[in-house]
Amino acid sequence: MTSLANSPLWVSDVLGILYTLCCLLAAYAFVESCMLRVRRGFVAAEAALLVCVTVVAHGHACPHLMVRKMPQGPPLFPHGFMQWLVELPVAAFVLFLLAAGLLVTISLVQLRTLRERRITPDSVKAALDGLPDGACFSTTDGKVLLINAHMNELAHEAFGMAPTDERVLWGRLCMGACSPGYVVESGEQDGAQPLLAGGGHAWQFSRKQLQVDGRQVIETLAADVSTEYALVCQLEERNARLREMNERLRSYGRDVARQTRVQEVLAAKIRVHDEVGRALVALRVYELQAPEERDRQALLAQWERVTRLLQSAEQTDERPDDWTLLAQAAHAVDVRLVLKGALPEDERLRALAVTVVHECLNNAVRHGEAYEVVVFSQVYDGVWELRVSNDGRTPECPAEETGGLANVRAAVERAGGTLELSWAPLVEARVRLLVGSVDGEDARHDSGRPAHGSAVLRAAGGRER
Repeated sequence: MTSLANSPLWVSDVLGILYTLCCLLAAYAFVESCMLRVRRGFVAAEAALLVCVTVVAHGHACPHLMVRKMPQGPPLFPHGFMQWLVELPVAAFVLFLLAAGLLVTISLVQLRTLRERRITPDSVKAALDGLPDGACFSTTDGKVLLINAHMNELAHEAFGMAPTDERVLWGRLCMGACSPGYVVESGEQDGAQPLLAGGGHAWQFSRKQLQVDGRQVIETLAADVSTEYALVCQLEERNARLREMNERLRSYGRDVARQTRVQEVLAAKIRVHDEVGRALVALRVYELQAPEERDRQALLAQWERVTRLLQSAEQTDERPDDWTLLAQAAHAVDVRLVLKGALPEDERLRALAVTVVHECLNNAVRHGEAYEVVVFSQVYDGVWELRVSNDGRTPECPAEETGGLANVRAAVERAGGTLELSWAPLVEARVRLLVGSVDGEDARHDSGRPAHGSAVLRAAGGRER
């Protein structure tokens, strides 16, 4: 068989190129195994493979370089191992090259599998970049330790800045200082997590402090809530349309009630007019009749009916307003209802005030055994404030807002106001509301209170005085 020394130069060149490539791959596998900190046996095998391939490649290259430099003279082969290596047949070099290439390929595949399964800084960064949400980890002084691609992109687009200082980024978010097209819906000043919306997307930000290896690390997350935000916006639009429709229906109902009263008054006037007209005609006939044909008793009876009809028309049949009925119910159960200030003139504000006072009076009688309920009402700077307190027993723990209290809170919040409850030193309910923003019909119907204060009377039915 032809030895390497007697083979054509092109065969030597091809083998040299292949051995050089195999040496580079073996060196890469060795370095990668050291970086991944695999088992020592694996690293030793990679080192042995690298040495063998390097020695064979060196033994293959050196003699042929000598031959090329001195083609006329006798070849200056080195003695010993190199001479033996050069005298090997070409097939042996090819077989060794195939074996070395196979081993290097197996090593690279195993190293790739280990790299994918082992947690490394690169794998952690790649995993964070694959998240749909933004994430940033920084020190307490704002120095960014790790940030993923989504948070980096969000910082550039929404705030126009590179996220080099987490404190600056969070401060701009809380102040709402964002780029055009973006808006901060809520912030820490509202007692809620900041919500950033813009570009058809929405992100809910959160920030907390972690303890990592004895160091304080700030974790800042931006959760993608675009789907939920879109649903909330749709719900708000539908609620706005429903409120507008309800207002039109209530206005229509008020107009119908007003027209009904007008028709009733008109019918009463027509009836009075007809009765008086018939009585006058009867009186005229009575005067024209002969004395023996006159029926004095029938004429008197007819005029008595006219008199009673006129007297009943003068009396008002208007029902007492809700506040009067509530005061009467409180008096019936021996509770003094004290009003300080004046209730609003607006019918809807007045209805909401009656709803709140009714529920407070009911609870004061039922649970607190109160004998006095004080209502304070005033309007200042366009804000109406209502405070209701009583002299009853204070509960040992705050009561759960169920039933009536829950309905009252729902009515107040639906009207755009706030309801605050305090349990010490006095039980007090406080309502704040912008004047003109309340929907009184909701307040009137949502409270669920019976007419004429019957709930208050039932609550005090068994109380000893």
